[in-house]
Amino acid sequence: MNLQNRTFAIIENGSWAVKSGDLMQKFVNNELKNMTVLNERLSLASSMGTDKRTELEALADAILESMK
Repeated sequence: MNLQNRTFAIIENGSWAVKSGDLMQKFVNNELKNMTVLNERLSLASSMGTDKRTELEALADAILESMK
């Protein structure tokens, strides 16, 4: 994959695999160049529930902050 010099966030599907976000993070760290992964991570279990609203808002804020 020829991606580099990017900033992004990880949204993981917890129903698929509890470790999916960690595996994505490991791949980015080991295989891609000059990538920045935001600290905020959103973990969903099949669908977006109201209980995840705070996490989603924190992720949105982090994305906006990274664009300044």
